[in-house]
Amino acid sequence: MEETPAESGRQLSEAISPHPIQLSRHVRQLARSLCDKTRTTPYAADSLILANEVDGLCDYVEQLHGEVKTILTQIDVTATSATISGGDGLSSEDRKAMEIQREIHELHPTALDTIKALFMWRDSPEQRLRDDK
Repeated sequence: MEETPAESGRQLSEAISPHPIQLSRHVRQLARSLCDKTRTTPYAADSLILANEVDGLCDYVEQLHGEVKTILTQIDVTATSATISGGDGLSSEDRKAMEIQREIHELHPTALDTIKALFMWRDSPEQRLRDDK
């Protein structure tokens, strides 16, 4: 049985893990802790620079994560509305236009792997077991 675009979009939305945000917060905390610990040492300036760079990088990761979630949500909404609106009472030209729109927004099966690679996240063993069902 082939999955619908709505199901595919929902699976992608659910696949976006909160792990990058949690990791980002943890890295920020570590950088601040290092900065505090080295405040009275000769390494204070270097650790402050490092903490500032970490903050910038974490801001960027969190922004990307938010944008990916937004895009996947939009795909999910588009796929759902196309599925719900169906094709009743439409001309063959309108149905073809809807089909083209659906194909444009349909994700290639490897898109999830590409997104995962961009964020460099790994599945947990539990996630793999769920996916293999």
